[in-house]
Amino acid sequence: MRIAVYLFIKLLLLAPHAKAIEIEFMLEDLKPWSYENEQGEASGTIIRFINELSNRMDFQPKFVFYPWARSERYLARTDLDSIRAIPGIVRLKSREDRYSWAFPIGPAHYAGLYRLASREELSDIQHEAQMIESDWTLGGIREDFTVEYYEERGKRQIIEVNNHQQLVQMLITNRIDFASFAVPNLNSFTHHSEITPNDLVPIENSLSTLMTWMAFSKNTPESFINEIAQTFEEILEDGTADRLMLEPDLL
Repeated sequence: MRIAVYLFIKLLLLAPHAKAIEIEFMLEDLKPWSYENEQGEASGTIIRFINELSNRMDFQPKFVFYPWARSERYLARTDLDSIRAIPGIVRLKSREDRYSWAFPIGPAHYAGLYRLASREELSDIQHEAQMIESDWTLGGIREDFTVEYYEERGKRQIIEVNNHQQLVQMLITNRIDFASFAVPNLNSFTHHSEITPNDLVPIENSLSTLMTWMAFSKNTPESFINEIAQTFEEILEDGTADRLMLEPDLL
């Protein structure tokens, strides 16, 4: 009997352990939300949350930095052999069936509509409704929710670009009159350019009321979606979220 028990325990120890599932989180370089530090490692507020989720669950996070439009295309693909996610995407009707939605992260308080302070001829435009009805041109990031938001509200003159660097350059050279974008703060938008946040004038808008979500590719098991949503709720309830938010990421 002892020999049988010994052999059973040894077989358990020698049995191959299930490999933790790998999740590829697609990010933008938007400090302090997500960015690469001096060591080339992914850092930022959402990185800390994902690592905390990983510590409490059985998955291995992989962080990759892509332009926003590419991340959206990759997440919507149906032929994926791996699970991918975007941590922080607005849940619009047009996106509802493309992804698996796990949990709301928070309002898009970092989204906005701006013009250059030097463009005094635009000073009469003080609300997004006026901008929509005008013939002035709006610039936005391709596949970004801000573009779709204004398209749904009837804005016709919209130029889409691939990234924030292109958008700020279009604004500086007056190829667009207004810019709509979502970044953690204005320093994230201007720090690669010759302008500063003081050169931008905010236009009153409703973008910041929209809710951002953690979205996964459609091949993600429903059981995993439910588990990570529950784990995120636990992080909020036990006070861990407050600690993670307080850790600094200074520009």
